[in-house]
Amino acid sequence: MKTKINWSVIQTEYDKDMSQRDIIKKYKMSSKTITMAVRRGDLISRSKSDASKLGCIKHPRTHTIESKAKLSKIAKANGFGGHTSKHRLYFKKKDGSEVYLHSSYEILLASIFEELNVIWDRPKPFIWIDDNGIDHRYYPDFKVGEKYFDTKNDYLAKIDARKIELVKEQNNIDLSILLLPQITKEHIALLV
Repeated sequence: MKTKINWSVIQTEYDKDMSQRDIIKKYKMSSKTITMAVRRGDLISRSKSDASKLGCIKHPRTHTIESKAKLSKIAKANGFGGHTSKHRLYFKKKDGSEVYLHSSYEILLASIFEELNVIWDRPKPFIWIDDNGIDHRYYPDFKVGEKYFDTKNDYLAKIDARKIELVKEQNNIDLSILLLPQITKEHIALLV
């Protein structure tokens, strides 16, 4: 004989931050029983987003300052971290080589360099130390001779102003930040 499940009691407990896993354990039921109850409308489940937030509140993932420093050191030693752009826009240079860029601004500047027959490359990152003594990597977009160029929108130019200042100061480099109105053939010709 099957035991009748009181879904209104379970719903109340679920709404008070009990997880589906907790309900399964407490009431000794299968995950299929929960799934079928949700399909029938006997149990109203949370969105994945809400469930994820609840999981983080109930079981937060935290590291001590020491463990964060250790993980950071290991990541840096293994070349992890750095550029986090998810966009990979492939650009074919006149010489036939292909490079990947991260934004439409970079594509525009690369096209102008190619049109002007400027020899350019993607530079290696620079190490810089912020005002709190933490070291970071900075990736300029382009290198032309001994000059570096980085394309930025107005918002990032403001937000990154101190970072740019520190990168230039600490690495003694000629770094130009180019906003969209400056990414013109005429302006670039004056800079290179």
